[in-house]
Amino acid sequence: MKQKQRFACTAHRCGWKFNSYFKPELCPYCGTKGSVQLDTSRGAQDILEEIDQLEGEMEARRG
Repeated sequence: MKQKQRFACTAHRCGWKFNSYFKPELCPYCGTKGSVQLDTSRGAQDILEEIDQLEGEMEARRG
């Protein structure tokens, strides 16, 4: 099963972020053509998952 990816519009004064199975030709919010790119900014969920992983590694080292 294909996983959704996070995309962001790079058009001036848009910055719309959304999840999609494929990269659309047009931004679904502002309609700018060719402005959609993979979102490389880190979201809160990514950071929380990384904290959980690091805490697990610390526990493994302790005991």
